[in-house]
Amino acid sequence: MAPTYNYEMSPMERFNHQRKLGEEFERKVIKLLKKAGHEAWKRKDHDYDLTVVLDVPLYGAHRIKAECKMDFAASGSGNLALETQSQGKPSGIHPAGPNPELWIHGVGDEVWLMKTSAIQALCDTHATSWGGRHVPVGDKETGAKAILMPITVARKAVGGAWVKL
Repeated sequence: MAPTYNYEMSPMERFNHQRKLGEEFERKVIKLLKKAGHEAWKRKDHDYDLTVVLDVPLYGAHRIKAECKMDFAASGSGNLALETQSQGKPSGIHPAGPNPELWIHGVGDEVWLMKTSAIQALCDTHATSWGGRHVPVGDKETGAKAILMPITVARKAVGGAWVKL
């Protein structure tokens, strides 16, 4: 019997693979938003993942910035990894980071959409339990950290929406 070959991706290969999966997720989100009647596109400047134009009654077109994250570990762990730091700088939901108006978090075949400021408030409210812990996530080379929000909390969060992709 031939020995089993256990191929392990290099950090760069893993990064490129995850980037490809993330870009595929963004395309699915854009399609979902367009199907719902909104404009959405990938930004060229990369400050944020997407620009979304919402048609708001009595207001008109409202342009917002959105951050998309596909969380491959959430289904197994029961937690959403809400990024707060990358490469030594505030990122994701961190108030001193890019601070997009909308957070779009993928879990399996579902997407959780919620205002970033509401997620920040939830984390502040639960700061003495899960909301105050910043844990290392992803590749060690990026130095990424996140707050792990229980999916059960996200599902009950007022103002959030879970949608099938």
